[in-house]
This record gives sequence, structure tokens and C-alpha cells, in this order.
Amino acid sequence: MEKSDMEDKFNRRGSIKAVAGAFAATAVASSFPAPAIASGVREWVMVSTFPKGSPGLQQSGANVAKNIEELSGGRIKVKAFGAGELVPAMETFDAVRENKAQLGNSMPYFWTGKDKLASFFSAAPGGLTAEEQAAWLYHGGGQELWDEVYAQYNLKGLMTGAFGSQQAGWFNKEINSLDDLQGLKIRIPGLAGEVLGRLGASPTMLPLGEVVGALQAGTIDAAEFIGGWVDLAFGFPKVAKYFYGPGFHEPGSTEELLINLDEWNDLEDDLKTVVQHACRSEYAQHSALFTYHQPMALKKIVEEYDVQVKPFPDEVMEAIFKTSNELMLEIGDSSDLARRIYKSWDGYRQARIQFGDNQTLGLLKWRSAVAEKA
Repeated sequence: MEKSDMEDKFNRRGSIKAVAGAFAATAVASSFPAPAIASGVREWVMVSTFPKGSPGLQQSGANVAKNIEELSGGRIKVKAFGAGELVPAMETFDAVRENKAQLGNSMPYFWTGKDKLASFFSAAPGGLTAEEQAAWLYHGGGQELWDEVYAQYNLKGLMTGAFGSQQAGWFNKEINSLDDLQGLKIRIPGLAGEVLGRLGASPTMLPLGEVVGALQAGTIDAAEFIGGWVDLAFGFPKVAKYFYGPGFHEPGSTEELLINLDEWNDLEDDLKTVVQHACRSEYAQHSALFTYHQPMALKKIVEEYDVQVKPFPDEVMEAIFKTSNELMLEIGDSSDLARRIYKSWDGYRQARIQFGDNQTLGLLKWRSAVAEKA
């Protein structure tokens, strides 16, 4: 079978094995480049949860770094590193919090083990779509609430990308009813794993470099990652029988720029504006990138691979969304701050549900119906 364009894109940057290995890297450089301000120039370091050069992932962080340098007229210089080059992927949060690195390229839901409230700003199961997430953060008070959460960890977060809706994952076990979730061994992170666990599945986390092999060997029954475009490069369609959806777990995942709060507070006002615009510029490009490539990748998977693309049965989706809503309500009632976040987030979500029922769903229904007859 011919290699996909995406596989070629990854291979030009290094083998898939090498890229995946960066996720599992544990060796840390003996020292970080020290932040410096010389002749009015700030020199910052950006670490990442993603492999060096990975399209739409670490590459997005590198784009933000470039934007910051250009928009600041060189007053801020940023050196962007991939996962494992300075710190292991999942130590990005602490490295930026402690100012070992001034910036981090990651996703808020990676940090639900530290604070479950982070999920409201990235990938709440059954939550906001990508465009809804952006609307709430930019115009509905979400950014200010996000600032409150992250300030507790000496951090500030800014949105830099959106992955859009996804499939739920790659499966080697057919799902025909809720009974089929019992004991299902699935690699899935964050609160989504907790949702499936409540329904009888056995969620687990594996380093990315082990996931495809685990699926192939039968060590796990299913795995979730990012969606067709990136998953295609890592070979998931070659080792899985089914590609299930929709992706309840990440209706609108947000990629973020983590900023050390002390560094942020020390910036002149015009440089704060520069960083904000650098992130918004990348968000527009990133969102369009995935909006284009995800459906094109799915088309390729359907046409070129022996994989069945299937929806979950209605009873499974109903149980998943009910459990997701219960979990988010529990988290949203865990503190005064949580209650303020939930009230704002769910208030907008309910308004969008009403809007969607009257506007978006009808539009998509008839667009599909007419397209099928054309």
C-alpha cells in the first residue's frame, strides 16, 4: 500500500518511531537555557508535550514562537523545543510553572490530574465544540475564569489552536451494545477515561510509541489519539478493524500556550498584546488546518484501508453523554470557583444547544440530504 501524504510528511522529519519515542522520553538535559534580557531583548524557551516538528502539534507551538518574534520586532526571541528535548512531555506544566521554561505548548486537558477544572477550557466530555469553545473563551468570560484557575499554579494559558470534532478511536472489538464496553481495554486520557470507566471499560494510558504495537498485539482493545489526519501517520488504520465515532470525549479540543505568570506580569502592555495576537493568529491557521485535513484523512481511510468507519449504537451514546454530563456537574460543584465556571460554561452550552437545534442541525440535515441525491 502506498504511503499517505501525511506519512511522508512525518517521515521527512524523521521516522514515525523516532517521533513517537519523543513522547516517552525521560532523559532531561542537565540544565535549561537561562532566560535573559539583554539590550531590551527577552530570550525565552518553549517546551512541548508534542514531538519536535509534529504537524498541528509542536509545529503549532513553533509557529507561535515565530509569530511572537516577528510581531515584537525581535524584542522577544523564543527557542522552541519538542517533547523530551529538555523535559519529558508530561513535565511541561511544571517546567513552565517553575520558570525553567517560560513557555509551554500543550493542551489544558492534559493537566486534569493536577486540576480537573482544566478540562472546561479544552476538552470537556459532551462539552463545547471548537467554535463554541473559542466564542466562550473570547467573548463569554471563559478566558478570565481560565486565568483564575491557572494563576493558582503561577501560569497563564492562551488558546493557540482547535482540533475540531473527532472520532472516538480505533477499535479491534465491535461495539453493539453497552455490554461490549465491559472490560474493554482502551487507551484514552483525561476525563473521557473516567466516563468510560464508569460504564465498565478499563481505561489506561500508554506512551504513544507503544499504542500501535499494543493494538496489534491485542494488549489493548481500542485506542484514542487525535483523529484521522495525525492518526493516519502513526499507522492506526493498519492495526485496527473499526474507527468509531463520534468523539464525545473531545468535541472541541484546545491547544494552548502556557506562560509563566511572573514572566507574563513582567511584560510591557504592548508585548502582552503581541503575545495575544501571536496566539490568535495561530489559532485561525490551526483551526483551518484541522478543519481541512480531518475530513480528507477520513476519506482516505475509507477508500484505501480495510477499516469499518462506524457510529456507536444509540444506547451507548446516550449512556456516554449522560455519564459525561453527570461527571462535569460533579466537577462543577466541587468549589466556589468551579461553580462559577460551570454556571458560565453550561449557560452558554445550553444556549448553543437551543441554537443548534433550531439552526445548525437543520442546516446540516438538509445539506446532507440534498447532497446524497445530487
